[in-house]
Amino acid sequence: MPYDDISAVESQIKKLEEEIRKTQKNKATEHHIGLLKAKIAKLRKQSEKKKGSQTKISVRKDGDATVAMIGYPSVGKSSLLNSLTNAKSKVAEYEFTTIDCIPGIMDYKGVKIQILDLPGIIEGASEGKGMGKEILAYARMSDLLLLVIDLDRENNVKSIIDELEKSNFRLNEPEPNYSIIVKYKDGINITSTVEQLSQDREKSIKDIVISFGIHNADIILNEKFDLDRFIDKLEGNKKYVNSLIVINKAEDIDMTLKEAVINNKKFVQVYVSALTGKNLDILRNKIWENLNLIRVYPVKRNNEVDDKPLVLKSGSTVEEVCRRLHKDLLTFFKYAKIKGKSVKFDNQKVGLDHVLKDGDIITIYTK
Repeated sequence: MPYDDISAVESQIKKLEEEIRKTQKNKATEHHIGLLKAKIAKLRKQSEKKKGSQTKISVRKDGDATVAMIGYPSVGKSSLLNSLTNAKSKVAEYEFTTIDCIPGIMDYKGVKIQILDLPGIIEGASEGKGMGKEILAYARMSDLLLLVIDLDRENNVKSIIDELEKSNFRLNEPEPNYSIIVKYKDGINITSTVEQLSQDREKSIKDIVISFGIHNADIILNEKFDLDRFIDKLEGNKKYVNSLIVINKAEDIDMTLKEAVINNKKFVQVYVSALTGKNLDILRNKIWENLNLIRVYPVKRNNEVDDKPLVLKSGSTVEEVCRRLHKDLLTFFKYAKIKGKSVKFDNQKVGLDHVLKDGDIITIYTK
């Protein structure tokens, strides 16, 4: 798409956004606003597709999870990386010291967590300014984001959040619990398991789905209908990821007296000092909590507990352990015995669908 065409698309988007701003939001205008937002979503997707191919990155995922630090230049990300990990990222008093992604590994109770020190983000990163595309590509491959600011400069964490949201990130919110099953006939059928839908609401949903070029589908709503989240689901290009706000250079700040840097309960805020080590243990714990992982310790053939845990997503079952240990375990699986928080008593027998908890010790028995 030529530059002029891209400009025309972006101009259309701005006009539609302005129309939404001018439209009073109520039940009568919901249908109209929904169609406008659907048009914007389609135009943005079209613009992104035409602007170019996926950004190449030089550092790959390593360890059991990846955490990316995003912030303005000179907020102390490099010092923080060096304090948390085995890395030796360059530190200086001038801006843009880091011009590439610097990785390090943080060992947390046997779990290897990769932490990435990214170049400083600037306003307009979502449009590619100041290595924006590269920074956001690393953020997209990460399992948790640390939004790093400091107290010595006027940093607006909201502008970082805005840049991420413009780039299709959804921070600290679950994926929409809507199913959209595309078919070849029978039109659009809508079922809600949580609320009674009015005829007007059903018509709005159908028109929005059709505007995306889908004319036959089963739509199942397993949470209350939310226009923006439903359009996000239709687009299918959103990155749902947890994030923490990390306020660095807080050597002399009393956390109980300091006001929140952003008034939003979705965001946990941690005051730290890479210089003195203040609250770094709290930060390590918060990183672990927000990764939503568990450690499971298999018992080896010699009946010794493996000191290196399997690191799994929270909610994982015995079946996932079998898959991770050996491809034949599922075929010959008989039962497992568990010691830990997920069972009522030690050595309780369980099946493949048993949900595990952090710290469980598992022995697998085969036929």
